[in-house]
Amino acid sequence: MAMPVPQTRKDLFLSWRERARHNQIVHYAGARQMEMAHTWLGVPAVILSVVVGSSLFASLAKESNDTLKVLLGVASLAAAALAGLQSFLGCSEKAAQHQALGVAYGRLNRRLESIIASGTEPTADVEDEIRKALDELPSKGPGISQKLWDDTPKQPKEVP
Repeated sequence: MAMPVPQTRKDLFLSWRERARHNQIVHYAGARQMEMAHTWLGVPAVILSVVVGSSLFASLAKESNDTLKVLLGVASLAAAALAGLQSFLGCSEKAAQHQALGVAYGRLNRRLESIIASGTEPTADVEDEIRKALDELPSKGPGISQKLWDDTPKQPKEVP
């Protein structure tokens, strides 16, 4: 649903504040999502690597059957694939970028709150400053999927 066009400068700043706050919440959610993906890829990779490594030492000490060799080969490939995915997807880096954007949107949100709470009419310079920040922030990190945007409530259960 399209938001109505603001009729006054105060309405404009209120809509910008709402947008900045939602972006802040969504980027914090994006950071949590990327941290979880990093963990879900990293933990199995470490476990499989440990199993493969210790099993190889055990098989060197004694003769092993072909089934064990095939299982170790599959586990080794799975560990390598998970580690490769973890590196390729860069989940921890994206999590840090989402976190930084959440902080930046929070800073902008507090600036807008201060302007609105002052009760004075913002100058054109202040309006340009806020508009520029809103225009530039999205390019400073990873994008947000439409699903995450839609699924994230506009007001958090608790303020991050």
